[in-house]
Amino acid sequence: MKPIMPDCIRHGELAELRFMARALQENFIVFKPCTTARYDFLVQSRDAAPRAPDRRGRRHARTWRDPMPIHRVQVKATTSHVDGRYHANLARRPYRTPHPQPYLPGEIDFFAICVLPADAWYIIPFAAVAHIRQG
Repeated sequence: MKPIMPDCIRHGELAELRFMARALQENFIVFKPCTTARYDFLVQSRDAAPRAPDRRGRRHARTWRDPMPIHRVQVKATTSHVDGRYHANLARRPYRTPHPQPYLPGEIDFFAICVLPADAWYIIPFAAVAHIRQG
């Protein structure tokens, strides 16, 4: 029987499900956009970490007026193992576009890369790889 979807689409969907489950296990709040977006998830910490001390040296818990930041996360999956290393494509491929396009600053905050065969995750800030050619 022929697969309904190409493997790369299945791998991406599997990685998104694994990311959501793992983020929830790690006590994050996870939002999935209902429409097309450049990111796969919005993620916010559930922990109310104390803020930096004020001028008097007091630390105050965060309140609804000072919420934890929300980060845009793009999930990528890889099974590509070449020369002893896994490789992930950090470009986006818009619908019906033959060539990958790089993400731009301000579109995402983090890549969450899932190495499917090893069930390993790498969370990489976009700023750390923005200068690298994507695609």
